Amino acid sequence: MSFFSELGAQTLHALQQQLVAEMLETGFGGFSLADALLKPRMKSGREISAQALTGRIRSDAGMLRQASSNVSEAGAIAEIIRGGAGSIADSLQRMQEIANTVASGETLTSAMSAEYNSLAKAIEGTVASTSYNGIYLMDKTQWRNDERVSADDAISIQAGTGSRPLTLQDFSGLSADITANTDLSSAAGAASTAAYLSEQLKAAQMQEASYKSLASSFTSEAESIDRQADILAVTAARAEKGAAEDPFSRLLYRILSDQGKLFDESL
Repeated sequence: MSFFSELGAQTLHALQQQLVAEMLETGFGGFSLADALLKPRMKSGREISAQALTGRIRSDAGMLRQASSNVSEAGAIAEIIRGGAGSIADSLQRMQEIANTVASGETLTSAMSAEYNSLAKAIEGTVASTSYNGIYLMDKTQWRNDERVSADDAISIQAGTGSRPLTLQDFSGLSADITANTDLSSAAGAASTAAYLSEQLKAAQMQEASYKSLASSFTSEAESIDRQADILAVTAARAEKGAAEDPFSRLLYRILSDQGKLFDESL
């Protein structure tokens, strides 16, 4: 490179730096480039229009997220009832074992009698304590005083524009019914008691399985609704982002528009 070529390149570089400095200070239209970049950017008409058009989509996404939360809560309630039914089934199974022992000819001991009565009390306690947010889930005697439980013994779960019922099962009379059907004074009486307890055990196990399935169903549904909400939210965000102008393109346009070229290709 000749001396004059090198001098020309240095001069061009100096002019470029000076031009950039002037743009940073004076900019365009009375505003410096630094001010234009740092000040809050006003939304374009396309962006405002996109936000208005996607408002319904964002609203639907919010509604679905609330529905997902409600259905997930219903799953938690079903799981609590499943736990209560499982606890009752465990007590009934042990009581049946005691009744079968007496039915086989063994003498009822005081320890066996005390355990049997304790298990009956445990069932009563489970019914009284199985609740969610103040709603007694196994005791029908409490439902008439709770407006959240409908006349057909169900809790209404709001899921978007509709609702789903979560039907409750009453166990409030079980403890008293067990007492009325218990006779461990003889082998014959114990056999009859064991047969009765077997029927109650099957019913409790069926309820346990039913609420387990219901809890799983609600959980899966909540996850599905949540995914739908994510899709709508992403769709709205992409639509709004697509309407926004590219900041780099805007800056390049401001630099080059009606200002000549930064690089003099004639040198």
